[in-house]
Amino acid sequence: MLWMLTTILILSGLTTLTSCSNDDNGIVEPVGQVLQDGEWTGTGEGRSGSIVVKVVVKNHQVEQVTVVSQSESVFAQETINNLVAKALGRTDEMSVEVDGISGATLTSTGVIDAINAALQAAMGNRSDAEKTYQDGTCDIVVVGAGGAGLSAAVAAADLP
Repeated sequence: MLWMLTTILILSGLTTLTSCSNDDNGIVEPVGQVLQDGEWTGTGEGRSGSIVVKVVVKNHQVEQVTVVSQSESVFAQETINNLVAKALGRTDEMSVEVDGISGATLTSTGVIDAINAALQAAMGNRSDAEKTYQDGTCDIVVVGAGGAGLSAAVAAADLP
């Protein structure tokens, strides 16, 4: 009995290893969407309210970023200028984790969100405000993945 279990574990391990093989010939396809040329606006929420930016895309990369409106403090102006400078030349979205500036986290997040909203528009993606959502129904909702939540989910899965 023990040898059967060991054999099954070994075979499943070999299956896992063989299923991870890479059969392509080194060609890496680009992932993501291309920025379309034009002027795009985006909005993000900073510490003191909305931040609106205009992003100009030329040759599929960010050529200019202009802050249209913002109500952040004078202290945050340097942060805004630094983030706008980091956006120039980009061909993709900015990362809050990498591009945020310490000491002005809410302003950083707002500026990055505004720039990313404009870049999403440049890629042809609709903003959350343009999306429509529909109400749904379900029989059971399990909130949480602790001991009680997982036990409830397992019990619910066994129900007819």
